[in-house]
Amino acid sequence: MEDPQICAANVSEIYQDMDLKWKIPKSAVLIVNANNMFNLNAHLIMGFDSSFHEEAKRRPLPDYIEIAQKDVSPNLRAILVDLLVEVAEECELHSDTLQLFISYIDRFLSTNDLNRQKLLLLGVSSMLITSKYEKINHPPVDEFCYLTDNAYTKKEVVKIEAGILKHLKFEVGSPTILTFLGYYCIVNIQSFFSSVILQFNCLINCNALKISP
Repeated sequence: MEDPQICAANVSEIYQDMDLKWKIPKSAVLIVNANNMFNLNAHLIMGFDSSFHEEAKRRPLPDYIEIAQKDVSPNLRAILVDLLVEVAEECELHSDTLQLFISYIDRFLSTNDLNRQKLLLLGVSSMLITSKYEKINHPPVDEFCYLTDNAYTKKEVVKIEAGILKHLKFEVGSPTILTFLGYYCIVNIQSFFSSVILQFNCLINCNALKISP
C-alpha cells in the first residue's frame, strides 16, 4: 500500500490577491457572511486550537508497530480496520465514532505488545467503549462477542476493555480527523467529499499516523 499523499494549501496564499487589511493566523477559521466578506470567528479559532493541542497530547506513536509490536504488522492492522469499517457500516455507526475507536486501538498498541490472535478482541472491545461513551443505551457485551463469531467470551471482552480504559487513563473523548475536517471545510466546502474519502484511506494506512490532522 502506497503512502498517502497529503496536499496542504496555505490559506493566506489562497486569498493573497484579495484586499485584506489583516494577516490570517495559521490556526484561523474563516466564515463567509452574507456580504461575501471573510470574518474571523474567535470561538471557532479557540475551538480549533484546543482540539489541536488535545489531539497532539493523545496521539498514538506514529511508528508503534516497528517499536512496540512483535506480532502485529501494518497489513494485519489494515485488515482489522477494514473489517471494523464494514461492521460500523452494518451497525450504522457515524464516521466519527469509527475514527474514535480506531484511535483507541492505536493508542493501546503504542505501548502494549499484543498477540495477533487478540487483535480482533481489541477491536470489538474498543468499539464497546465507544458505544458506552456515546450512547445512553449501548448494545450489551454479548452482541460484541457475536461480532467475533463468539471467538471470545464475555469475560475476555470485559477484561481487555478494562485494560484499554486503564491505558487511556479514561480519556476516551478525543478529536479525530473529522473534527478538523469540520474546520477546514468551512474554508473550502468543495473539498469536503474528497476529504471524507481521503480520511478513510488514512484510517487504514498506518503510515498516516505520522501526519497530524
